[in-house]
Amino acid sequence: IRVAFNQGYPEMKDIVRKLLTACEAGDRVAANLEAHNLQRDVTWILHDTQEGPRRRQVAPYSESAASYDEAGFPDLLALASEPLDDLAGAARRFDERLRSWLREHGVDLCEFASVEDLRNALR
Repeated sequence: IRVAFNQGYPEMKDIVRKLLTACEAGDRVAANLEAHNLQRDVTWILHDTQEGPRRRQVAPYSESAASYDEAGFPDLLALASEPLDDLAGAARRFDERLRSWLREHGVDLCEFASVEDLRNALR
C-alpha cells in the first residue's frame, strides 16, 4: 500500500482542491469530472494493491469499487446530480478519510509545517 500511494497524496489533494473550486464556482461539469477522476484513481489504486494491476484489465468497475467502499470513502459519483454543496461536503469528507486511511497504513502525506521541514526531508 505504501508503494502504491507513496507521495501520491499531494496530487490527490490537488484534485480535491480542483473539485472544491469547481463546486464553489457552480461549475457542475468540472466538479463532476474531478469527482470522477478522484474516485476512479483511488478505486484503481486500492484494487491494484489487492488484486494486482493485471486483474484490473478484466474486472468491472463495480467489482473494483468494493475496495473503495470497504475503506469507507464517500461515493462522490452518486452525488453527480445533487446540489454542489453536497458534493463539496463529500469531497471534504473524502479528504479527511483519505488522510486518515493513509496514516493508518503508514503512508507519508508529504506535508511540511515549514520550509525547514521540507529542506530536511529533501536531504
